[in-house]
Amino acid sequence: MKIMTNPPAPDRHTCIRIISRLRAGVAPFEGMRYLSVGMESSIDEIEQCIGRINEPRASMLFIQRAYGEGKSHTLHLLNEIAVERSCASVYLSHNHMNLNSFHRPSILFQHILQTIRSQYPEIDMRPFQWELERQYNYSHDRKMREDLPKKIMDLVRHVCKTRQGLVITLDEIENIFLLHIKSQLTAFYVLSRLVRQMQFAEGIVFVFAMTSFLAKAFAHEIGAPLLSAPEFTDILAYQLYTRLHTLHATAYQWTPSPDSMARSRQIFDQVTRETRESQWRAFVQRTVHTLDIEHQNQHSLQDEQSAVPQQNSVLPDLSGGITLDQSIPVPLLARPTPNRFSPGDKVYVLSGPLRDFIVQISELHDDTATVRIGQANRPIRIAVDQLQKVRS
Repeated sequence: MKIMTNPPAPDRHTCIRIISRLRAGVAPFEGMRYLSVGMESSIDEIEQCIGRINEPRASMLFIQRAYGEGKSHTLHLLNEIAVERSCASVYLSHNHMNLNSFHRPSILFQHILQTIRSQYPEIDMRPFQWELERQYNYSHDRKMREDLPKKIMDLVRHVCKTRQGLVITLDEIENIFLLHIKSQLTAFYVLSRLVRQMQFAEGIVFVFAMTSFLAKAFAHEIGAPLLSAPEFTDILAYQLYTRLHTLHATAYQWTPSPDSMARSRQIFDQVTRETRESQWRAFVQRTVHTLDIEHQNQHSLQDEQSAVPQQNSVLPDLSGGITLDQSIPVPLLARPTPNRFSPGDKVYVLSGPLRDFIVQISELHDDTATVRIGQANRPIRIAVDQLQKVRS
């Protein structure tokens, strides 16, 4: 396996956006190279494929991943590389519900045009204005079954006046099997004709993506290299943990504990023991959750230490006795405010790493509350001014 040096970490604002999307269980749109571990061969294949975009034959790639194994990650990485190479990139998800499908080629082509017009305003789309504004017509759609390759080639030649080429990603190909049998036949006819007619075209890259086990047969049929997910191993898990560790520390400006090897091994063992699918996604989410809890505990400890004032009390001199008109200076104590919460209340976290979480209070202190989250039921102390009671 080719060993690559770690790419530089993104800036703080980019790290915040990346961690927020990973916390939600979705792939980020930025920093894809930094998060790609064990994908050196896939990155080389993608770069070679896009590098051949101006050769007199269409470049094709096939991506197969199960759910939670990095299909969206790979597609976003491909888009990032395409943008680096000054190519226009269009993403299409084969959706049989909104008719964005190969059995409706006129709608499919219109969606490509609309995506280019919205994402690349520097490309003049006036030559395709008629196609952009056309209403769906069945006779025109039947004609597009034959004309789709020619229309796409006209579009590629127009895009190449401004960009190096056009990358079209066709995702969720397996949804063709959800169509009616007649629509399936139409969709496969349009797809096979498109692949066959575009074999010797230049300036375009086709990327096909699916989760089905039929991906290998599809890739063999169209003659495209197949990119599969890297194996989930403890070594790759440790590499990914250290990068997430750096992203989280940069995003929230704190210093996590240095025992990365032990932490990554513990999470790796939990994931492999509890799940057989979507292991990469489960590992990422558990890592981010672990770092969130550690950051919150460290933040709460710092709040407790800074909340104790160092007051030097000065006692009056009483050696000469006290007369009736002599006043003794007494320090004014802040009147305690009644606590708004009680144990068992469900509260909404307003700020901090647990922002937008709804948790339940287990214990109350002077200005902090102890809540418990996760399957481990681990206690975390949060300042009460960061909480808001949830209305029942």
